[in-house]
Amino acid sequence: MNDLRLAIRRLLKTAVFGAVAVLSLAAGIGANTAISMSYELSPVDPATYGVAGGALMMIALLASASPAWRASRVDPVTARKAD
Repeated sequence: MNDLRLAIRRLLKTAVFGAVAVLSLAAGIGANTAISMSYELSPVDPATYGVAGGALMMIALLASASPAWRASRVDPVTARKAD
């Protein structure tokens, strides 16, 4: 169980870094585009960015749950000998 938590924690750190980077770039680049393409949406709407960040975290967690679970079930000595 500890290995599974370690794998999920490492993935979520990477996912948080990626989400922050992508959402900050989207806020910076898309400010003028959002105003011209959307109705009654501010360019830096916190609710929109919060939902997008939450969706990115959920997708990352769901995508990594099965591989992390399988990796935590492998005996490290057996895995090392296979290399």
